[in-house]
Amino acid sequence: MKRTAILTFIAGLMLAGPSHAQNFFPDDPLQKELPPVNTRGASYRATSDAWDAFTNLFGKPGERHPASGVIPSMGVNTLGEPLEGPWYVARHAKNRMTAEQLTRGPGRGSPPSQDKPWQVLRVKRYDARPGLLVADSKNQFYLIRFDPSNRPEMSTGATVVAANVYHALGYWVPENYIVEFRRSDLKASPEGKDINAVGEANKLLEEDIDLFLAQASLNKEGRYRVVATKVPAGKPLGPISFIGTRNDDPNDLFPHEHRRELRALSVFCAWLGQNWIKPSATLDFLVEENGVSYIRHFFADFFASMGSGWQRAKEAREGNELLYDRDRGFRNFRGFGIYSPPWQRVSFPSIRGTGRFEYETFDPRLWTPNTNLAPLVNALPDDKYWAAKQVMTFTDDDIPR
Repeated sequence: MKRTAILTFIAGLMLAGPSHAQNFFPDDPLQKELPPVNTRGASYRATSDAWDAFTNLFGKPGERHPASGVIPSMGVNTLGEPLEGPWYVARHAKNRMTAEQLTRGPGRGSPPSQDKPWQVLRVKRYDARPGLLVADSKNQFYLIRFDPSNRPEMSTGATVVAANVYHALGYWVPENYIVEFRRSDLKASPEGKDINAVGEANKLLEEDIDLFLAQASLNKEGRYRVVATKVPAGKPLGPISFIGTRNDDPNDLFPHEHRRELRALSVFCAWLGQNWIKPSATLDFLVEENGVSYIRHFFADFFASMGSGWQRAKEAREGNELLYDRDRGFRNFRGFGIYSPPWQRVSFPSIRGTGRFEYETFDPRLWTPNTNLAPLVNALPDDKYWAAKQVMTFTDDDIPR
């Protein structure tokens, strides 16, 4: 009798299954975020690159992992996949894109029309990332960005390739086009403004355009090669904040430093050599779909990727050390500079259209951004595992050339 009871108990345990097993529902795994709530009253928010860099280098903004444990990623389904919505849309990893789609990226075949001169609306010469804001004959706005005069094709090429890869990875990216034009293709708009060194806007003159173009290089055909970034439809609301949530966005439910698609940037940036992740390289837009307005989050600036800096080639330090690292600086001082890490001894070949982008000493596990951005610091092994899976969906033939 006792033996029968024991066997019955063991059989019951075997059939019952683990008590902590995941309960799946008929709609698991979820693919998308909840339908957006109509967003009203969202306003523009400015940022400061200098302040952002300072606080991330010398402070710890945002919520970091506590000493007693970790904070898991948020905004994911039961399989650990980010939910599709205003931040992310599964593309190449979900449905393999063709070579033509990967090369086209987010573009929809709408580069700036060149049937008439572009109307120049803004000229920014003194910014860290100078450029022109123009309107074509269809009244579509484009941000025009140039290569450094001593590095033709470097920044423009890096921008388009990196933007296309980001698009395939699932991020929202504006359309980018390589375009060539002559000086006669630009005309100062009557409403145009020239932004001076202290940020004041003055009436734009043709001479201001000439002064700007004096910094750019001409090709053999007497044309300027640029990236034309199409300004997305909607209302610009300023850059993404990488900590907290937007208090004017009812759909922004998860602190940004805990979103998986932002923590995963630690892998994607190492892969693409994108060492500067700044709010000013992003942009929130109020868009409208099916009569509902909501905020969509764009990654908009890729000039500092794949060996390119914004107005120079990438420094050898970038990707290997923080912009300022007190402990490492003290060790170098204490050693009188006798020892130098391998990355300091790398020789970069001079190849047209390329910056400092090498593989001999590169180790993705040791990649270091310029500043300790909260989502990158918070990246956990499962965040990096998810990101690595996305990278592995690209074959050699998939990489845009």
